[in-house]
Amino acid sequence: MNSCNRFRLHLVQFITGAVFLLMATNQALALRCTALSGDDRYSVLNTVQAMHQAKIQNQGPLITVFEIGGGDPAMNGSFLYLRIEHNDQVFVWETGLNVRSMQQLSTGPGNTIVIRAKEDFLDGNNMIQSRGVAYKISFYLKNDILEDAISIEKSTVPPRSVK
Repeated sequence: MNSCNRFRLHLVQFITGAVFLLMATNQALALRCTALSGDDRYSVLNTVQAMHQAKIQNQGPLITVFEIGGGDPAMNGSFLYLRIEHNDQVFVWETGLNVRSMQQLSTGPGNTIVIRAKEDFLDGNNMIQSRGVAYKISFYLKNDILEDAISIEKSTVPPRSVK
């Protein structure tokens, strides 16, 4: 194998390793709150479109939902990130929810949060329409310690009408 082909082989192996490393790092950052350094700590603030907060009971967790821009602004475009702070523990989750906008954040029974939002969809004529949706997010406390897990499901709470 000549030196040019050896170089290409090593370059492909290096790039493949770097891609796998970035993928693993990205997955870890989606689950834990990690402080950003330098100018990066300010650049993320440029994409926050709105912030919503709720508190569960007097001594309960502080809930914050961030609407983060970056999606298609013509259809939905706000990605929802959930931050829960309780007893000196803080976790941040990328929920995977992509909505037009949040309408309301409220607490439900037990350790649940209800998010009411406005969501765009394509109708039968491929026209963009909006509708109200609601999602229930459950989080978990074990011996008053926040666990690093949530579950998300469409809520049975009827969404408000969308104008």
